[in-house]
Amino acid sequence: MHHHHANRPYLVLVHGFCSDHQVWDAFIPILSPHYNLLLPDMAGYGQSEMWNEWTIEGMADMIAALLITENISRCLLIGHSMGGYVAITFAHRHADKLLGLMLFHTTAFDDDEVKKRNRRQAIYLIQKYGTRPFLTAFYDSLFTKPYAKQHPEVVNVQEQRAERLSMDVIVRSSEAMIARPDRSFVLAQLNCPVAYVMGAHDTFTTYRRSLDECYLPKISCLYWLPNAGHMSMWEDTKQSSAYVLEFTAFCTNTN
Repeated sequence: MHHHHANRPYLVLVHGFCSDHQVWDAFIPILSPHYNLLLPDMAGYGQSEMWNEWTIEGMADMIAALLITENISRCLLIGHSMGGYVAITFAHRHADKLLGLMLFHTTAFDDDEVKKRNRRQAIYLIQKYGTRPFLTAFYDSLFTKPYAKQHPEVVNVQEQRAERLSMDVIVRSSEAMIARPDRSFVLAQLNCPVAYVMGAHDTFTTYRRSLDECYLPKISCLYWLPNAGHMSMWEDTKQSSAYVLEFTAFCTNTN
């Protein structure tokens, strides 16, 4: 799905784990007056067919193929969570195609042992009990408690869409995240600006994690959200979208 205008830069927004392109719905009316938006679904998610081989590298190649199909030479890439792992992999392989890279509640580092163990435990439980108990717990920790209490409809809609995902795509995504290498070295090689969007209450990618890597890029922009967890596009739409517009304007002026 995209909205096309000649001469406008392209913004590619990549969704995260157990999500799909509609995770960006709140941003569309804010961003579409200024940019051409490309909102892909990763394989097996949303409208996309499942692939035999689900890897982070495969998803990065899917985005590269999409840019060729759409005849886009350079874009701004925003990756949320797992989408950030895809984005940093894309940056590794196609740095010349990037005007800017926005790591949206995500990291260029690989999983530590604790995170790997947690993901393996989740895979075991999913295969034993199905996806629903896992998704209930997962969605409970995605949003801050105050936000979830005030906006149950947003959380419920997202969670219901996740419940349509096959067990296969959730397991394979988890395995791909466990297997992904540390790509923090890519940050130092990039010539385009890199942004970090950090939520004070994010338990998935803590701001401390981001602070451990944000000094690596040549040009680094840090964006802080005191009231957000892992889902600032919903939890603080106004501020997070303002940050996206600020960063993308900076990138397009820099280039």
